[in-house]
Amino acid sequence: MKFFNPFFNILFKVIIVVFAVIFAWHYVTAYMETREAVKELKVIYLENNAVKIQLAASKDKVKELKTLLEAKDSTILKIAKKGKERIDEIARIKGRLKSTRKLQQASSHVYLKGKKLDHHFIKIYNKAADGAEFPVSWAMFHPNQNDPSKLWKVGTFNQEFYVDIIETENRDGTFNRYVELTIENSKNSETKGKVFPIEIVDVKWAKNPIKDKKFNWNPRLSMCGVATTESLYPGLGLSFFSYGKTIGDLDWKFLSIGIGGNKDKISCFFEPLSWNFGKALPLVENAFVGPVVGINIESDIEYGVDLSIPF
Repeated sequence: MKFFNPFFNILFKVIIVVFAVIFAWHYVTAYMETREAVKELKVIYLENNAVKIQLAASKDKVKELKTLLEAKDSTILKIAKKGKERIDEIARIKGRLKSTRKLQQASSHVYLKGKKLDHHFIKIYNKAADGAEFPVSWAMFHPNQNDPSKLWKVGTFNQEFYVDIIETENRDGTFNRYVELTIENSKNSETKGKVFPIEIVDVKWAKNPIKDKKFNWNPRLSMCGVATTESLYPGLGLSFFSYGKTIGDLDWKFLSIGIGGNKDKISCFFEPLSWNFGKALPLVENAFVGPVVGINIESDIEYGVDLSIPF
């Protein structure tokens, strides 16, 4: 058995050093980015009706907003809790249409023929965030009606509200949310096709931290490149367990077995664990490295390193 073939022994040590440097760099960088992250909610007004929200994930902020919605007897919160769903983000945006009044107002339309159907008709307007006026309701007065209950007719126009939201994530792990509020009265000829901005007066928004990582039963096939004290060869591996946020977003793989070989020999190998160093690199997402022990067809015991990419 050639346990100390000089070339492979040196190669093995070099790979271990590279592995250690990448591992350390990845976690030091992640720590520094976390320290620099936005800690408090920051609301930047782009317009009266449009805001940019900068936030970092915070369990405490999510808890505060859940308490607020519970106090308001929120239907959507009840449904989410009943379904035992995990809340990822929670928000409350407050818009406002200010109250208006006019002490002198002419009728929009008058019909006076000396009959009970005679009437004064008027549209009632509100102001958008940019000062533009749009009709929200109407009133009709019948001066010749003897029945007091028939003197007035009132109504409201259809109002369609829009909440436009854009979500972004920054490279430092913080998040931006863009929100715009508008209203439209498409049933009225004078405002059809026009959208009016609604003033945003308060913003509450929170995001839960990234999903807790956990161990999973997660069989995965991988393409492997194995460097041992005996030789270099490609192979095919099968891992059974993983650790990460999801079964597709992995940090570690555990208990892998595999087979590979070259023109000289075929080997079977066992890999107890492997680390996803691809997360520390800009061009790949899933690339794993880990120690292996194997045996070839000549019954030689091999020690080395496996580089693998899961399917």
